[in-house]
Amino acid sequence: SFFAGYPNGNHGEGNVWNSYTTTEVAGGNSTNSGFNAATGRFTAPKTGCYILTMSGITSSGSSDTRFAIRLNGNTSASHAISDRQTGSYSPTVVSVTWYLQQGDYADCMVYESGNAHGGSWNHFAGVQIA
Repeated sequence: SFFAGYPNGNHGEGNVWNSYTTTEVAGGNSTNSGFNAATGRFTAPKTGCYILTMSGITSSGSSDTRFAIRLNGNTSASHAISDRQTGSYSPTVVSVTWYLQQGDYADCMVYESGNAHGGSWNHFAGVQIA
């Protein structure tokens, strides 16, 4: 499965990104991909190894904006990165390789101290590799 898109909603602190515009339709964005564009949640359609990547740009945040790919709704168990640059418009990328069970889910958010810039400045993508 493969999915890619950018969120149109919920870029503020504590909100899960949602209302995605999906991209690369010919590459596999479909109901089989496990990605729900309305909620921003990827649910593993089958057990296996997945690469998930999110990217974002800070907007009007502090110098410590924290982005995360959450696993099953748990921020503390997921991988996250802090943007340590000062000011707005600093880029951040988080990539993980996770072995997921069928039904495990992942989503993206700013979980502390700031906001992400809206629209196509942010992305969430994934692919099953094994």
